[in-house]
Amino acid sequence: ESGMRGRLSVLNRQSGAWDKGRLPVESLQSEVDWQGERLQLDGFLLGLAGGGRLKGQGAYTSGQLALDLAASGIDACAFDSRLLSTRLAGALRARIGGEQQALEVDLRDAQLALNAQATVSPEAVNIARLQLAHGEARLVAQGRLELGGERRFSGKGTLQRFDPSRFLPAKETVRSVINANFDVT
Repeated sequence: ESGMRGRLSVLNRQSGAWDKGRLPVESLQSEVDWQGERLQLDGFLLGLAGGGRLKGQGAYTSGQLALDLAASGIDACAFDSRLLSTRLAGALRARIGGEQQALEVDLRDAQLALNAQATVSPEAVNIARLQLAHGEARLVAQGRLELGGERRFSGKGTLQRFDPSRFLPAKETVRSVINANFDVT
């Protein structure tokens, strides 16, 4: 079988935050190598609004895209202007396609840490792990939302010294300290 090799380069001249009706992606670049049923992405670089970068490699095979990326300079405010500005760095792994999507993230900056693992299938959204921390404020949770029938959901977790104002601009929230365990259905 013959294949194709080359360089992919995409530029979005109107990137911006989702809440402003924009896509927070500025550019995409990658070396591509398409051999038979497999498309290999090397030197993958996704430039994000606010100066963030996702860099690594990926492959598309059997209807599924697998990405293993290193994140740097990710600004939450550039994705949604209602969030605080960040400079997150860390790892992101995604498996997209077929019957299930999977996402794992471990991102941190000087103040904020986000660690999560989630899957989406036609049947349900499963959050196996969600850990969000800012200083002493912590949220640890897991949950499931069924996508068919009665759309049942369940979740459980803990809040420790949780202050919503640490995650949203001060004008949006009232400073508070919440300690709680929750189990919802």
